[in-house]
Amino acid sequence: MPADPDRIGFIREAFRVVKSGPDTGVVARYGDTARDTPDPLASFFDSVDDAQTISDERLALLSPDRRRLTMTTTGAPALPSAVPIDPVIPSVQMIDAERGIDAPAVVTEISIDFERDRSTIIAWG
Repeated sequence: MPADPDRIGFIREAFRVVKSGPDTGVVARYGDTARDTPDPLASFFDSVDDAQTISDERLALLSPDRRRLTMTTTGAPALPSAVPIDPVIPSVQMIDAERGIDAPAVVTEISIDFERDRSTIIAWG
């Protein structure tokens, strides 16, 4: 890419300012806890359009209700082997009647404790 005056000016700008939202649901759910500072996030984008895309994706991740559940069971080898890991992203259907949860989730962690004969799966979704 040639170093024309427009490109040089773009590169020398300290920040690419983009904004997504506000989303009233996100504000009500998280308030100020999502960001401790109004300072811009560090990024390494070549264009404002790329920065806007990531900003929109961050808002999309925060918009729906998400939960993190930890499931522990006895019989260490049985549970993780039931979660398909190839060629898809490991996922489970979270069902918890007490919390009113019946939703798909991505598996973020699987641990097997052979000494105690138990498995733990952490899912987020």
